[in-house]
Amino acid sequence: MNPDVILLKKNRGGSRIFNLRTNESDIIPAQLSETKNSVGVGDLYSSVIVGFGIENWREAAWRGAMAATAYSQTTYPDDFRRDVARGLKLSLEELRDPGGTVLSSNENLSEIELRRCTPALFCVHFPTISPLS
Repeated sequence: MNPDVILLKKNRGGSRIFNLRTNESDIIPAQLSETKNSVGVGDLYSSVIVGFGIENWREAAWRGAMAATAYSQTTYPDDFRRDVARGLKLSLEELRDPGGTVLSSNENLSEIELRRCTPALFCVHFPTISPLS
């Protein structure tokens, strides 16, 4: 396995995304609030990142976190759709402004350490994905 991007999700402790091609990373804080729905929140986060694609890895992580937060705050699909539509109107800078909660662990992971633990992580490596037969 040789991923281009690795996402470390730390639930209510935020997340960190690593681009192994460019040796860049970003910390995405958690937006803590009352959780009304917790089933599938992480799956939604991951699917938004895949949907945005590797070229937009940083924005994908922030948009995924925003959508996951909106999803966790309601059990009503129309409310979720409305909140995500509002969030998509924000620039990346506006998404980053409120800050949030971050756990400080894994701050100094090296690329070698990340590659060693990749089988247990969510990974995106688009060049190896092929259509289903």
